[in-house]
Amino acid sequence: MLRFYTSPYKLKESWKELYSSSAVCTPFQSYEANEGYYKVYNFKGARRKYRPIFAYHTNGEKKCIIPLLVHKKEKLLRNFSSFGSMDYYNVIASDYDAVYIRVLKDIMEYFLDYKVIFENIIDNSMLHEILLDCNQEKEICVHIALDKFASFDEYYKALSKHQRQNIRTAYNKTLRDYKEIRLEVYSRTNPMPREIRYQCTKMYDERYAYKFFRSKNRLSIFARTIIHKLQDSLNNIIESAEHNQTFVLYYNHFPVAFMSGFFDRRKSIFYVPRLTCAINYLSYDPGIILVFETIKALKKDEVACLDLTRGDEPYKYAMGGEEHYNYAIIDTTNNILNTL
Repeated sequence: MLRFYTSPYKLKESWKELYSSSAVCTPFQSYEANEGYYKVYNFKGARRKYRPIFAYHTNGEKKCIIPLLVHKKEKLLRNFSSFGSMDYYNVIASDYDAVYIRVLKDIMEYFLDYKVIFENIIDNSMLHEILLDCNQEKEICVHIALDKFASFDEYYKALSKHQRQNIRTAYNKTLRDYKEIRLEVYSRTNPMPREIRYQCTKMYDERYAYKFFRSKNRLSIFARTIIHKLQDSLNNIIESAEHNQTFVLYYNHFPVAFMSGFFDRRKSIFYVPRLTCAINYLSYDPGIILVFETIKALKKDEVACLDLTRGDEPYKYAMGGEEHYNYAIIDTTNNILNTL
């Protein structure tokens, strides 16, 4: 039986049950993350052209939830997280099962003659496997497999000679001008102080503006709205996660870089949708030191993987990163029906 809901609230109990028993879902599929995204993007507002649809299927013990966005006027069907920072998209289900092919067929038949854009479908997901024969575009993601190394020292020795030198240079240059390099870890049990949170938010906004708009100060109202909307979305998604953590790097008492993310339910993978450095400290390479110190902390806690998610930035490879992929399905409901 397939039903459609216009908000996630009535599905809360079933959603949490599915997620807690799932071996295939990432924290981006948790109820808390999707509820946070729903609140931030205010789909009830009249200015929104898209309408959220939460497809819920039940068939005995087989259940699944597929969050979607629908634009009726343009006849467009998208994944729910299209406009946010939900780096991995997948069906919310406890396991893989052929019955979910039938669910997708029902959805495609309901929205016949629609264009379909499903983005950020992770390569090991059931959704990617089901839609393998559809038109796809590939996007690089990078992770660092920490469980390949018996110790942190072994990890360090496995880095290239050039990268080890870069790390030493970054530390030496920093310690010439600052007495202390320190990493602090904040979480639900050790909340970030309000002033540090403000500084990190400002750091993210400035770095994002510089990266995408090449300006620190002269931003249009539209550009600032985009940045703050993204920031709000990320804050809600990360802070709502049960096992969220933020690693903040300090030079003396000044925060100069941070990464925020969350663990999977088994606390074996740490996902990082947000990592940034203060523009005024870029010459000291704080990003390298932040990743290095974070890996040291994660290795101490026997975390298996640091998932740096989307993007192929050079530092990810330099720090031992390996590629995996997201896929975007760009097709029509009619064509997808023919492949199922």
